[in-house]
Amino acid sequence: MRKEITDIYFRRTWLNVNDLPPGRKAMTSKFAYRVTKELDGTYKFKARLVGRGFSQIAGHDYDTTYSPTLMHKTFTTLLSIAASTDMEIETADVGNAYLVSDIDKVIYLELPKELRYDPKEPEYVLLKKALYGLKQAGELWNKTIHEFLLGIGMKRSIGDVCLYINSDSSAPKVYIGIYVDDIVLVAEQQSDINRIKTLLMERFEKMKFPGPIAKFLGLEVSRNRAERTITISQSAYINKIVHEHLPDDAREANIPGDPAVNLHLSLIHISEPT
Repeated sequence: MRKEITDIYFRRTWLNVNDLPPGRKAMTSKFAYRVTKELDGTYKFKARLVGRGFSQIAGHDYDTTYSPTLMHKTFTTLLSIAASTDMEIETADVGNAYLVSDIDKVIYLELPKELRYDPKEPEYVLLKKALYGLKQAGELWNKTIHEFLLGIGMKRSIGDVCLYINSDSSAPKVYIGIYVDDIVLVAEQQSDINRIKTLLMERFEKMKFPGPIAKFLGLEVSRNRAERTITISQSAYINKIVHEHLPDDAREANIPGDPAVNLHLSLIHISEPT
């Protein structure tokens, strides 16, 4: 929680106000907690301050909420291209990405008791940034990262609006895929990736660069550059589901289903609509 609070104030997320203007209502907020398991088996505990966006009124507190994400087939195609042509692949993560974007409406927020001087007394702020939980937060962040990528010489793909390609066709190829605040960088030259990482850090400041791709969107990625192959799996997720829903003494099977079950289409009964 301490890190989340530090990031909130670092991003200048709001302005303190003494009281609400006449006729205005404040959106409530809370801390959401989550535990994630890393590839090395360790656990990471996360806290996120979120606004209760379900109380927002369309046309008054927000207009549109369109927020695209990188398609799975685009991601796997990028990996295929990178593997076959031996391109560099790295990932990046923007810390508290939504808080980078300026808010587009006048929204007052009631702080949770953890952030009040007196937990028993309500305390209000005027939002300046797109806090997590707001209906339009995802769209505002998408516009922010889109404008940044255009500004560094990238152009948006027609086939996937979250894939960007360097606009100079004569230069070495560079691809950037965006899935909210997770970024995959693919380039022919390591120097291009280093340049983009520097620009990302200058613009967004709170950045993480895990290095060569090993995990992205819950997918484990392993690479054999000598054979020019890339393998993706979800073994950690599968093991988690197995441990959650099956007893420890459950028998293993080489196949996921019963080979004796007849799945012929003619055996399926489809009722007529009434």
